[in-house]
Amino acid sequence: MLIGCLKADASGRIIIAFDDWILGDTAFSQAPDTGQFVTNIAAWFTHGQPGRFLCTANFSQDVNRKFAYAITNAGNTLTITNVPLDSLSLATWLTYDALFIGDAPIDNGMLTNYVNAGGSVYLYGIGYGSEPGEWNTFLQPFGLAYGGTLPNLGVIAITNTVHPLFLGVTNVYYNNGEIVSVTTTGDLRSQVLQFDPAGQGMFAVWDPTATNRPQLTISFTGLQLVGTVGTSNRIEYVSNLTDTVWTPLTNVFLTQSNYFLIDPDFPNSARRFYRAVQLP
Repeated sequence: MLIGCLKADASGRIIIAFDDWILGDTAFSQAPDTGQFVTNIAAWFTHGQPGRFLCTANFSQDVNRKFAYAITNAGNTLTITNVPLDSLSLATWLTYDALFIGDAPIDNGMLTNYVNAGGSVYLYGIGYGSEPGEWNTFLQPFGLAYGGTLPNLGVIAITNTVHPLFLGVTNVYYNNGEIVSVTTTGDLRSQVLQFDPAGQGMFAVWDPTATNRPQLTISFTGLQLVGTVGTSNRIEYVSNLTDTVWTPLTNVFLTQSNYFLIDPDFPNSARRFYRAVQLP
């Protein structure tokens, strides 16, 4: 029995990333906001409190020396182990707030138990196509999945300016990767937060604290409204966040949980900020 090892939260959080290079040493020079991204990840896992994190020595490329500095510089503790993580006990895992994994397969059932007991997981893809077989058994209960490779490398812009993970983060660096997606509808606890220019998922999360309020994701191809089926919603915009009056863009009655649209006037505007409002 693991009573006494359970964390305060009923369930932990999950981040699945499309590539391992995102937090590698190269990323810190190619995408200067990488350190802020690491700080955001740690704070999101621990709800803003100092945390304890565990990863393996071969985490991503170059052993992530700069990642380790960013984690500890923000007041957290990082343990790097040379042993396979699933050779440790679940009780040992639960002494840490989150695991950073992806370089080697791990017992999927043990990972599920860890999250259900309050532990959080940052999982990264490699881009070799093996991710679905290695991780989807763990991800499936949380409405998440890997599937399909994202080739190429470089710096890619972050367009999600709302979620706490991306505050102060304008771009990330990658070198190939694996598409991430959600497998549930109408459950905002599992969401894709960021898409590439082709509309493929880059980052997705499981957040047990998420509510069913409508949420907007902005990508290069348009706006995606995620909400509860059968609800009426309105998408509104302003040109400046100091504006007090939001202008309706369109009303949407959700017949499915995801609705995609394009703002035809966006090219004529210097900038626009959007929000979704669920109507009575």
